[in-house]
Amino acid sequence: MTRPKRRLTLLHPALEYVIELQRHPVGYILPAALVASLAVLAARVGSQASGSTPWLTAVDVAVGLAFIVAGAVAPGAVRERGLIASVGVLWLIGSLMPEVRLAHQGALAIALTAFPSGRPSGRVRWLLVGLAVPVALGLITQPGVAAFFAAIGVAALVGSRAPVAPRYAAGSAIGVALVLGGSWWVSRIDSIAFDPSLALLGYQITLLIVGVTFPIAARAVIASRTALADQILGEGAPAGLEGLETLLADALRDPGLRLYRWQGAEPGFASDSRRLEVADGKSTIAVIEHHSTALDDPTTAEAVASAVIMAARRLELEENLSAQLIELEAARTRVVAAADRQREATARKLREEVVIPLRSATSELEDVLRQLEEGEAAEAIEVAVRELDAAADEVVGLVSGVPPIRLGDGRLGDAIKAMAERSGALVEVTVEFTDSADVDTETTLYYICSEALTNAVKHSAARRIGIVIGGDKDRITLSVSDDGRGGADMSGSGLQGMADRLASRGGRLRVDSPSGVGTTVAASLPR
Repeated sequence: MTRPKRRLTLLHPALEYVIELQRHPVGYILPAALVASLAVLAARVGSQASGSTPWLTAVDVAVGLAFIVAGAVAPGAVRERGLIASVGVLWLIGSLMPEVRLAHQGALAIALTAFPSGRPSGRVRWLLVGLAVPVALGLITQPGVAAFFAAIGVAALVGSRAPVAPRYAAGSAIGVALVLGGSWWVSRIDSIAFDPSLALLGYQITLLIVGVTFPIAARAVIASRTALADQILGEGAPAGLEGLETLLADALRDPGLRLYRWQGAEPGFASDSRRLEVADGKSTIAVIEHHSTALDDPTTAEAVASAVIMAARRLELEENLSAQLIELEAARTRVVAAADRQREATARKLREEVVIPLRSATSELEDVLRQLEEGEAAEAIEVAVRELDAAADEVVGLVSGVPPIRLGDGRLGDAIKAMAERSGALVEVTVEFTDSADVDTETTLYYICSEALTNAVKHSAARRIGIVIGGDKDRITLSVSDDGRGGADMSGSGLQGMADRLASRGGRLRVDSPSGVGTTVAASLPR
């Protein structure tokens, strides 16, 4: 996609060169000399005109100099300053050459239409620029010129979406329209009492005000755009592209503004919209569709581009971080599941290969013991039976927190009831939810219950423990409540381990443990 061209070609390169000379002090000499010579010639010719007075001549020259100086000293876009300066040049030339005395009106019309960037925007403004040509050539009567400047003022007020209301362009255009229209109307009502010199003086004073106030208006525009840049780049500015789009639309007074993230394909744009591409290095990262002339200003465009780049970078970092977090969560889930499977396999192997043989050996020795009479052999066998029982009980204790069966398909309730029976405490198990869940979900809740039950039996001095399994179509829940001493350490490794295990599967853990009242551990997992 190519960047739309926004260069105004009506300004002659020589005028741009004159304006740029202000960057080099020595360069002032030649244009200053030319302007001074032109002003002297205009003053001489004006003083020789019939009905001329020194005051009229001075004001006449002052009008041209005001526009030239305003274009030279004002800040802002070079094109707009060049247009303003050209009004003064054409005004002075009109004093020397009557056939081009109205050319300044065309230049002024273009300058006010293109204010403050020097680039007209929109079809209406380009139409006004086109109409400035016959105005400059004197092909339109004075009432038509008055109506033309009034239209420029209305277009400035209605069509602008800049952050600052274009009071200068509208006020100047409407002021010129009132002076031209008023003088023409007075001349038609009472031609005898009409004084052309007074009408000319009023027109000159109006133009003088327009020229003198141009630098003030240009500075006000820059100040407003600096404030806009601070607003866009400030600490309170939204970070996301959607929030930034809303901020830009409000700040630029362009409700139709749209901010698109560049995805390698051009999005659909409105036919009458303008586009600003935002590039980070050589690659385009976003496109702004807008109708605002404020983005013609380099400072504003740079501030907007910087905000978009920062928002896009933050969004990219957030997406990368989110992807990494998802992968880390998946990796943690896989690690926990693998550890659980390894633990279950080890427990199953211990039960099958250690506990069962130990119980079998104990049973056989007890049979032998019943057949022997008292004596040393009987005593030795009795000691061996006790040792084997203790060894089997120790192994059973080691694997007591591991599910004795493969869970899933609704087997969680039976497994927890068996765990409660082995705990040696008074435990009441309530199963309110009998629907099945997957293996990993039921296994996770089993380990949570095992840890919570162990804590209640060993550390809280609880007399009664209640376990409730509940849930709905979306989640399965488990709560373990006791009437012990409470005051559980939330940062302890046991509770933190339960929270981590649940978090690895998208679950939540809630612990309520007021001192002296008891503890409730509630776990919730998506089904």
